[in-house]
Amino acid sequence: MYLNRAAKVSDGQKLYVPARNAQPATLNAQNNRININTASQGELEGLPGIGPVTAGKIIAGRPYQNVSELVERKVVGQKLFDQIKDLVSVW
Repeated sequence: MYLNRAAKVSDGQKLYVPARNAQPATLNAQNNRININTASQGELEGLPGIGPVTAGKIIAGRPYQNVSELVERKVVGQKLFDQIKDLVSVW
C-alpha cells in the first residue's frame, strides 16, 4: 500500500492505513473498477489510453479524494478521462 506521508491533509479528508500484513484491494469486485489510490503501475497501464508515463503520474499524485481530481490536477486530459471514468474509482 502506498501512503504519501508528505501529502497535506485537509479538513474532512479520510485516510486509510492498512494493517501491517494487509494486501491492498485494488479492484472493487462489486463493480470491477480499479482503485486509483492503490492500483499498481501495471494495473493502471491496463486501462485504455494509459501508458507508463501517465500511470506514473497517477501514482505520483496520490492520494485522490475522487476520480475527477485526475482532470483537475491535470494528470490526464478530459478526453482520456472520459474513456476511463467508468473503469476507475477511489475508496
